Amino acid sequence: MTTTVERPVKRSGRVWRWILAGLLLAFIAWRLPNYWAFDREQALSRNDSIPWHYVTMSLHVILGSAVYLTGLLQLSPQFRKRYPVMHRWVGRTYVCVALSAGLLALAVGVVSEFGPAVRVGNVLFSLLWLHATAEGWLAARRRRFAEHRVWMLRSFGMALGVPLARVITIVCVFVLGPPVPGGNSVAIISTWLSFTLAILMTQAYLDRPVRRLPVRKLG
Repeated sequence: MTTTVERPVKRSGRVWRWILAGLLLAFIAWRLPNYWAFDREQALSRNDSIPWHYVTMSLHVILGSAVYLTGLLQLSPQFRKRYPVMHRWVGRTYVCVALSAGLLALAVGVVSEFGPAVRVGNVLFSLLWLHATAEGWLAARRRRFAEHRVWMLRSFGMALGVPLARVITIVCVFVLGPPVPGGNSVAIISTWLSFTLAILMTQAYLDRPVRRLPVRKLG
């Protein structure tokens, strides 16, 4: 007698995790030095009319880097299986830095120098990121680990919208040309398209097809 169980279709999971890790480490190496020393002159994005903007942005970038490092560890099935206690502590660290970075993103998003359309996008996606992270933490507290995994993947997927926005910005500048003084079209496109794609791609990963494997049952 046989029965069936559902398992995800096996993909080259280890390969794409290594690729993602390499890309994120490169992004951190590029982005972090501009804010690590709290040197305003090195800032890639700043609003000098808001006194607290640069410090808030710097803390957001530093904590965001911690989000990527802890999130990458949590993506590894081998890490979760071999070091379950460390997995829980790294997970708690991820939640703390993600919630903190999300609140800081909310603060700098409200006063973005790129206009109201970008401000609305930044605030909306910051709230969605905070919501996904909080839902993942609450699901773990309730020991609903399947829900926990889904929400934490959504949280990390939305965090990937930031480096994706930089890629889209480069493409937009190449296609549309450098932005004119006072023009915010590139910032608007990169903000809305990057986070929308990040959400859709994460959901597509969660909804990926499964295959049924026969399992022999005695009796």
